[in-house]
Amino acid sequence: MQDYEAALDDLDTALALNPDHVAALSGRALTLMGLGRMDEGQAALRAALALNPWLGERAMLIELPGEDI
Repeated sequence: MQDYEAALDDLDTALALNPDHVAALSGRALTLMGLGRMDEGQAALRAALALNPWLGERAMLIELPGEDI
């Protein structure tokens, strides 16, 4: 439905209950990127990948200078 603002509220609620919820972190990353908040989205994606490095969303990661992804 692309209601990113509502989704972000729900994801933040889920993460408040369980900060290591990989699907919520990944969903938050995608949602933030959908809102054009790329830096925050990339940070959330990195947090999700730290918990599960095999996520398919890994392909959306933007390499930082000096970083080997």
